[in-house]
Amino acid sequence: MLIPGSPAESKAYAVERHGDGSVTLTLNDLTPRPDDQRELTERLRANGIHVDIQNLDFTHQCKQPRGEAIPGNYNVSPAAGARGNASAPPHKPEQASSLTPLMDTWKITLHRGDTLAFENNLLHDSKHPGSVVRSVIFYAVKGAIKPCVPVERANPILEGVTTHSPDTGR
Repeated sequence: MLIPGSPAESKAYAVERHGDGSVTLTLNDLTPRPDDQRELTERLRANGIHVDIQNLDFTHQCKQPRGEAIPGNYNVSPAAGARGNASAPPHKPEQASSLTPLMDTWKITLHRGDTLAFENNLLHDSKHPGSVVRSVIFYAVKGAIKPCVPVERANPILEGVTTHSPDTGR
């Protein structure tokens, strides 16, 4: 139920508060836009959850591990050959990224002091001017997260694309 004058729940995510101070986050959009990430940051910080948002070019990612991973619960698409929720073990961010096309939602319970991390990458397709590919990697760690140390991705860059820094627009 919404209280008059309160903002509507985002379609990109849902936050459910629990009596013990924890929150359950459901990401309905597995590539949340920067605006949704910032809005979610405010909601989670109000509940004592830290959020770390990194904007990197497509050739870099944050060096792992950045803390003790909190496993999430993935709702896998029936089209992928599975139904219902599949509990995922602790994972590396690149593993979560490779699962994204198969997943519908990501659900995780966070406690005060835990950290949710987003790594955003933008890619411009030089063969199709104006076309942008956006990659979002997300994961959570218990407690505070270690600083992001950018390292080169282990995966080769896609052919025919140029990198773009989301912070500078260049």
